[in-house]
Amino acid sequence: MEQSIWKIEWNASMAFGIPELDEQHKHLVVLINALNEAIVSGAVTDKLAGLMDAILEDSRAHFSDEERILTDDAYPHRKGHKLLHEILKNELDHVKQECDGTQNIKLWPEYGLLVRQLFLNHFLDETRKYREFRAP
Repeated sequence: MEQSIWKIEWNASMAFGIPELDEQHKHLVVLINALNEAIVSGAVTDKLAGLMDAILEDSRAHFSDEERILTDDAYPHRKGHKLLHEILKNELDHVKQECDGTQNIKLWPEYGLLVRQLFLNHFLDETRKYREFRAP
């Protein structure tokens, strides 16, 4: 089965191995998929903006939890990881600003794919590094 460019399929390579963080990642995947499903189905901008707000809110809480856990674990790349979170938050804020209040539905597909890719890259790259750190 061919994977959709719009959807993130959760798999073990995205897992930290910490249940709290993995559940938060799974929830973010659900929100990102809902955003892109709404974009593809032609939802009104108010619904899209609401989903984007949920992604922003949940990702900020998740990043805070993740940074706390990485600090508690003395993860050697925690400062760089936190910087990546700042960059990701800035990108998400940019998407929100670009799309807020606009009725130009043509902007959303590009930004929906961007949000998907930003999180997918983060999940795959950063969780792998952390799992390698925790491996005996």
